[in-house]
Amino acid sequence: MVDFQIIPERTALITIDFQNLFVEGHAISAPTGVDAMNRANGLAATCRQNGVAVIHIAHQLRPDHSNLGVLADVVPTVETKRLLTSGEATADLHAQLDIQDSDWVISKPRLGAFTGSDLELTLRARGIDTLIMAGIATGVCVDTTARQAALLDFKVIMLSDGTATSDINGCAAEDLQRMTLAVFDGNFGQVASVAQMITKIEAAATL
Repeated sequence: MVDFQIIPERTALITIDFQNLFVEGHAISAPTGVDAMNRANGLAATCRQNGVAVIHIAHQLRPDHSNLGVLADVVPTVETKRLLTSGEATADLHAQLDIQDSDWVISKPRLGAFTGSDLELTLRARGIDTLIMAGIATGVCVDTTARQAALLDFKVIMLSDGTATSDINGCAAEDLQRMTLAVFDGNFGQVASVAQMITKIEAAATL
């Protein structure tokens, strides 16, 4: 299996959609969302201490839904659209997500964070070529963003325990989590735990 080298100044931790709607308290929230977010917070602290950029991304639509596009057909209910609308509490990043002044915060209008945002431009401008992915939902926005990144020739590491999902269309969350990670590992990039990444980052910073 692939084992990407970590060069701190060329690496970024990206958290995807740790928003109120997905973290806890709602029908589509991930059962392990809070745990995944807390582990990501710990990794983010290690990243900042060792020169790794931290980026937080949220799926937020314009209030007039002018950037909704095909999601208007894929997600047809008015209520679901409202929950993802900028300005709604459900669309806000969770209060316990550790966001520091040095972090970047980016909104995305689509499942993949590279579509309709300046994420790629920001990464390229800083010379970042390695991405560590955390967030919710593992098989939806996290996996879509991670695959986009891999196809753009970024080295991508998906966190096994810094990601989470809910049940989807009758499929259990634990099964979806396992299958998403299994497909990603070795096909699009690397899968690693938060503890493994903390060890790699700290070791890389001493070189």
